[in-house]
Amino acid sequence: MITLKVFSKLMGVSERQIQRYVQQGMPTVKIGKRNHYDGHSIQWLYDNGIKQINRVGDSDNVESLSARERKDLADAKNKEFDLAVKQGKYIPVDVARANGANAGIFIREVLSSLPDRFIPGLELNEEVKHY
Repeated sequence: MITLKVFSKLMGVSERQIQRYVQQGMPTVKIGKRNHYDGHSIQWLYDNGIKQINRVGDSDNVESLSARERKDLADAKNKEFDLAVKQGKYIPVDVARANGANAGIFIREVLSSLPDRFIPGLELNEEVKHY
């Protein structure tokens, strides 16, 4: 369950618009004096064909957002990227460089350890050399 502020940002509409949807019958969970929103709220928006939902994506005009919204969007993207790095979806540049250097050293050592009689058999034909 999420708060009104987070839900409105997630849906890309104002907090007031979410309150109008509640007046129209969107389900909420009341905790204390405040409404919280869950999957049933999103399902209600989908079932009722609400057209006003506009999430801000990479292709949208971010410059039209306020400075605070742009900062929040940038922070969210940074957090998503940090999570992706922790999950192993991306490799940090320094790790990639170190692994690339180690791979190059390994290949050089393997090739230099081959006996000279195998070297002529490893030469590439002319078609492969020019790529």
